[in-house]
Amino acid sequence: MRSLLVVLSIVAVLAGTAGADFIDTFSYPDGTSPPEYTWTGDPRGGGVSEVQGGMFVHTVYGHIHFFRDLEICGAGVYEFDVTDTEWGFAWRISTYDPDEGSCLIFYHNDYWGSGYNLVEFGWSTLTQYPEGQFMWHNGWHYVHSHYPAPAPVGLHHVRIQDEVNHVTIWVDDELIFSEPVNELDDGYIGLGFDWAAAMTPSFDNVSYSAEMSPVEHTSWGSIKALYR
Repeated sequence: MRSLLVVLSIVAVLAGTAGADFIDTFSYPDGTSPPEYTWTGDPRGGGVSEVQGGMFVHTVYGHIHFFRDLEICGAGVYEFDVTDTEWGFAWRISTYDPDEGSCLIFYHNDYWGSGYNLVEFGWSTLTQYPEGQFMWHNGWHYVHSHYPAPAPVGLHHVRIQDEVNHVTIWVDDELIFSEPVNELDDGYIGLGFDWAAAMTPSFDNVSYSAEMSPVEHTSWGSIKALYR
């Protein structure tokens, strides 16, 4: 037991050395829109998302998407908590042109059969909505990877490690993807809420750190197994 506690302590200390460049906790009054995130301006879905109980929650059926236009992010570690299904998280949303670009997206829905998806994506803003910008959800897949999984229920933690040409993704310490990717421009982060009639997707604790973790990300269960 003492050996286990020592190992856990070392892992916790090392993991804690990589401080986040920013973390969004959505600590705003209920019914408000978090100022860190800007609507892409696509009115077709009709969805509504707002702060509820310290989370960014999908409150009205229909898709709606946002981008975080405060920092430009690239290689590093992205983390967030998310509930339920029908959500999307984008990063490296290219910033050279607000009307077209590329990005990476990790999402869960049932478009390809229930599961997680990692895509390299090309996007463009709809010409019929000239006020729109960075519509990272509107476009086409360059590369698509699918991981079958039932619709998640409740809160889950996602960790994405972006190493420029390779992306590794864990959900609750379960390895979901470890994939080579094309080198994309640094860019914005995006949060998306899809139709979600039966469930209420929401985000919390969205963070980014340019510093990679100095230890391999492994589950507490895997560590404990070494000392049984």
